[in-house]
Amino acid sequence: MAGFRVVAPDYFAVMRQPMLQGRAFTSADDSANARVAIITPGIATALWPGENPIGKTIRTSYLSDQWLTVTGVVAEASSWAMTKGSQNEIFVPVAQQARRALNLLIIVVRTEGNTRALVPLIRARLRAVVPAVPATLDTMTDRIAQSAAERRFAMIALGAFATIALILAALGIYGVLSYSVHARTHEIGVRIALGASALDVQLNVLRGAAVVAFGGVFVGLVGSVFATAYVKSLLYQVTRFDMAAYSGAALFLVITALIGAYIPARRSSRVDPLIALRGE
Repeated sequence: MAGFRVVAPDYFAVMRQPMLQGRAFTSADDSANARVAIITPGIATALWPGENPIGKTIRTSYLSDQWLTVTGVVAEASSWAMTKGSQNEIFVPVAQQARRALNLLIIVVRTEGNTRALVPLIRARLRAVVPAVPATLDTMTDRIAQSAAERRFAMIALGAFATIALILAALGIYGVLSYSVHARTHEIGVRIALGASALDVQLNVLRGAAVVAFGGVFVGLVGSVFATAYVKSLLYQVTRFDMAAYSGAALFLVITALIGAYIPARRSSRVDPLIALRGE
């Protein structure tokens, strides 16, 4: 379903939405001339695939009594919402919708500095112009937050579960490697009895742990690249290759694996070889 907006001619300049085809609204688009509309690319593709939408006519449920001539195709406003997918909006000039303008009119003000500090001034100006019409004022930051509230909650929950999974994975890696090194106490005792130094033993154990850790991290990274394709389809400006997240998780798991191997290896390398052999 398409959104519907009644806007002033300079709306697109304020929102910094470039015209992709056709023209923007002008002062000539008033009630004395033919009804016109500007649409976003999603609507043009859905209704007239492969065709030039300029000059086509369209009618919406908001204006079921009017046919609107498409005069332009405008780029979607990237700052209006964080959700993915086409916004599918139809814009009409306020001068041609006088009766409906007060209910559907959207006024956008671009400011510099503290936007919230100007809200009382903007509200006072609106009341001076249209005192009987209620108006809701929001900052663009608030509108973006509202548009992504449900998905943000889902991502926070997903992030919490992912953190728990990462901690459990780290504990599991530490436990497995610690146990595997402890099980090699007899082997370590033999190496030391044959002349290996404690450093040699520790490096040998760490090399084996590093091979296992890097192999597991590689498989996990490959799987995550495919898994993030789904996350990318949910949110705005989420890429499949977030190097900070990938490198952080990989480094955390590798360090955990090395610590899990180093601590028992260090302990075992300090054990008397005779005690290690007798323990076996």
